[in-house]
Amino acid sequence: MVNRRIIIGIITIIPIIYFIGFTIFILIPYGVSVYNNNYETARRIHNYFWFLFIIHVFIVLYCFALYFYFLYHIKRNSVLSDDEKIAWATLLRHFGLFVMPIYWYRFYYRHISTDMKGHIL
Repeated sequence: MVNRRIIIGIITIIPIIYFIGFTIFILIPYGVSVYNNNYETARRIHNYFWFLFIIHVFIVLYCFALYFYFLYHIKRNSVLSDDEKIAWATLLRHFGLFVMPIYWYRFYYRHISTDMKGHIL
């Protein structure tokens, strides 16, 4: 069976993969086509607007759930001092998607305190 820590890590990486993919495959081609007055590519992207919109809303809700999960984990983490908890919560608030994998690796994957073992998903 796959370790829960690895599953949480994969779940943490998904929004970053989405962000990179959305930027490369949607935003850049759309911007370049409009800049070059080639509206055919822009029209093709517009044809999939509702599909992309629904996926985007799902990913945003997914990111909110991850955000609150990591806030909960920071609050319950007995390894961190109160100052470190505030620092991690502030980093998570400002740089969310990019801080989550770092926090996961440092405090979830490498070390789970004995107080936290009962509180894993």
